[in-house]
Amino acid sequence: MFEFLGPEMAWPRKLALANLWLFYPLIRSELTASPLTNAAIRTTLAPRIFNAGVQENVLPTHASAVINLRLMPGETIAGTLAHVRKAIDDPKVQLTVLPVQMEPSAVSDIESPSFKLLQKTVGQTTPKTIVAPGLLVTATDSRHYAGLTKHIFRFLPITLTSEDTRRYHGVDERISLEDYERCIRFYTQLIRNSQ
Repeated sequence: MFEFLGPEMAWPRKLALANLWLFYPLIRSELTASPLTNAAIRTTLAPRIFNAGVQENVLPTHASAVINLRLMPGETIAGTLAHVRKAIDDPKVQLTVLPVQMEPSAVSDIESPSFKLLQKTVGQTTPKTIVAPGLLVTATDSRHYAGLTKHIFRFLPITLTSEDTRRYHGVDERISLEDYERCIRFYTQLIRNSQ
């Protein structure tokens, strides 16, 4: 991603991204500062469901939680589970992996015809957009296609603001009418380019 975006950046970001060997600790620190970009550089752990206690004046005898882990490419469920066990370091805490589990997605080839097709189509439908590979920090239905191809690109031609990301999976999750129209234009052109 940085190799694609770096040349398009203004100075001094262009310098930093062109010299990741030197500036990576600084760039990593910047990415860590925001929850959105922090999730793109490490495995994340998000508590989702808690069960404990039934009265405010009685300590619970049992507590449970469902924790959602989003693994970085290159990591594994077993390795992450071992890390969490070591971090908790309490034999009274039991960890159970739920039946639905997914290893991290494979990294798709940016030299593939599929990526080139996406680049071309984005250029035709939103000409001033820079196309760069990146990590999608959410699960999608694309995992069901992993047996069909190794070139899976999770892409949606919409503009996301930090306000939009706060509504993920919420009661007000939505895209704008302009983005909806952009999706229609993009997918129509993608089908034309695929023929």
